[in-house]
Amino acid sequence: MKNLIKQIVLLAVFTPGFANSASVNLNLPSINFTAPTTDDFIVAEISGSYATPNFVLNSSPIIDIGVGGINITFDVSSPSGYQLDVLDPFNYSVDIGQLSVGDWYVTPTFYVDGLLDAQLTTLLPLFTVTAVPVPAAAWLFGSGLIGLIGVARRKKS
Repeated sequence: MKNLIKQIVLLAVFTPGFANSASVNLNLPSINFTAPTTDDFIVAEISGSYATPNFVLNSSPIIDIGVGGINITFDVSSPSGYQLDVLDPFNYSVDIGQLSVGDWYVTPTFYVDGLLDAQLTTLLPLFTVTAVPVPAAAWLFGSGLIGLIGVARRKKS
């Protein structure tokens, strides 16, 4: 009897699990710029893992940009039949585009087979977009141009 219990325990520990349902684990999204400006084209990297392999992204992610928040929705289909219950990593690049000045949150949401499965909302702004700074050369050029106009007016009078 003792040997039978040991064999059952060993079989349970070393046999891979099988699953026919889905779940998604998300990592904190990352942005491809450390300090983006209003001129930058922003791309978010959404990564994590699926509980089972062979998930299929049904279409491009839907991006909804609100006041200070970017919602990225993924529609995913789980594999059919029983699958090994192992972590299958994924990484999606999502083109967000140019954003206005301010603090921005990113919330990725995964729907698996039409049902809400995972959502990650950042507690703090994930990144801040700043205004494009005017280079010092532009200021010097502008002041030099004003000086030349002033000199030209003096010569005429």
